[in-house]
Amino acid sequence: MILIQDLLLNDPADKVPLRAVIEYYKHRILKCKLEDKLTSMFDKFRKGDSHMAFVYSNDANFESQDNVVLEAVGICTFENIIEELVQSDIKDEADTKRERRKKKTRELLKGKLANCTVSNENLNIFIEEDHSNRPLISPQVRKALFHFLSSSVRPFTKQFISPKLLEALLAKPDFTIEKRNLSGNDEYLYQFGVESDYFITILDGNATLQLGSEGYQISAGLFSYYGVDALINDDEKDPLECIGNDCNRKPYKPEFSLKVDNHCVCWKISRKDWKDAVKKTIMEQMVQSKQIDAKDTKIVEIIESTNENV
Repeated sequence: MILIQDLLLNDPADKVPLRAVIEYYKHRILKCKLEDKLTSMFDKFRKGDSHMAFVYSNDANFESQDNVVLEAVGICTFENIIEELVQSDIKDEADTKRERRKKKTRELLKGKLANCTVSNENLNIFIEEDHSNRPLISPQVRKALFHFLSSSVRPFTKQFISPKLLEALLAKPDFTIEKRNLSGNDEYLYQFGVESDYFITILDGNATLQLGSEGYQISAGLFSYYGVDALINDDEKDPLECIGNDCNRKPYKPEFSLKVDNHCVCWKISRKDWKDAVKKTIMEQMVQSKQIDAKDTKIVEIIESTNENV
């Protein structure tokens, strides 16, 4: 298997054969059976080894030493699994083209019906529902995001933020934002070299990741996340190191740009809000352990400044 990212740094003038690229990266395609659980495949895909799997019948024997050729009955991708878990379609480039065709059809029908006399009662079935008051993310997406962040993204593991508090953060509508590209004006979530103090993960829609000064472009979809270094540095091993004074901390300046493609819904949290959540987690742990000594007094002074809104 070969990915488009594998070809980005290859100069066409070098005429590198595909076999050399495939043997260099050695991307692995997973195997699964029809009876395998969605949650099991989600965990396998989440490890990052591969986002595609061949699907075989339930009687397939993967451990057989015989030279038996197994015939796949289909393929399964990480996107397929997430769509089933959250019960919502993920829009990609093909979906966008289909929506454009549907829009043209609606406009054509609207023009043909302009001079028709039809009662309001008959038109009620064509009136679109008002979705303005609906939450930007569904409970299913929120649950999937919770499991993803708490298990795969270091600043949101239970070492730094308790599961109960993380669920509360994900439920707050203030942290969910929606961005749209209107009138051809570019809308950026991050810009190359511009100081940013927040973390973002994409929940719906698409964005384009532009890498370095060369501007290599990669599509960023569901659960793509950015800005971990804005929250925590690699050398910050302990939660107490993260909530101290930021005076000596270098500001985070991304070496990439992230541009919204038409429409994008994200979950966004600033370093300040994240630090407040870490402080509150430490407070909860201290209360539960009932071990507050002279050494912990300084910690209490820091924790008392926690934002009450978290």
